[in-house]
Amino acid sequence: MKQHFHREDIYKILEVLEKFPNAGSFELEIQAESGIGTTGHMIIPTTVNDLQGEFRVEIWGHESW
Repeated sequence: MKQHFHREDIYKILEVLEKFPNAGSFELEIQAESGIGTTGHMIIPTTVNDLQGEFRVEIWGHESW
């Protein structure tokens, strides 16, 4: 599947990455379940108080259609 990104999407990804300076990677989850458009979430693996988990941020949603 191809995904087109707006400049604002890239800026938001960079803005989120700056808040996680120890993040070596992230996952971009794209959902196209509505049939109209897509939503995109950035998932960053992280550790807080020795507990491993994921931090999830919406990069674009329905409002960008």
